Amino acid sequence: MTLSIVDSTEDHVLELIDTLREADVQELTALGMDPGHALVHSFHTSAGMRFTALNEEDQVICMFGVGSETFLSTWGVPWLLASELLDGGTAMRLCRRCRGFIQIMAGRFDLLINFVDARQETAIRWLEWLGFEIGEAEPYGPEGLPFHRFEMRREICAEQQ
Repeated sequence: MTLSIVDSTEDHVLELIDTLREADVQELTALGMDPGHALVHSFHTSAGMRFTALNEEDQVICMFGVGSETFLSTWGVPWLLASELLDGGTAMRLCRRCRGFIQIMAGRFDLLINFVDARQETAIRWLEWLGFEIGEAEPYGPEGLPFHRFEMRREICAEQQ
């Protein structure tokens, strides 16, 4: 199976809203967010750094990027939301290509930081593999479910090259 990574479009957003994997829906819901709204927000706050992974049929596997509060922000919020098409084999191909995108993100921001649902064990292992520091699980969001803060500083990212 081939995997292409392209700049994201609004059409990709609309497709992914309808095919978002259940784990991502649960995570966003635990944060008190509507999944569709969260994806649209991530898309719009990640101008210039939003990407879509497509399979050979041009179906959206996932979208990812890094958002920021303002153009002058020194920290960014990396994110990835996936469809049910993100399976084990596809995930491995995606993982191999993601390190380069993390380097691009870290080149723009001093700090990359976000939270991940503690139930997303595969995502946590992937974040560790990418070089993010994973914090202890703590209650987060309106439901108070356990989430891990994850972060990467530019200098740590540069050391991994």
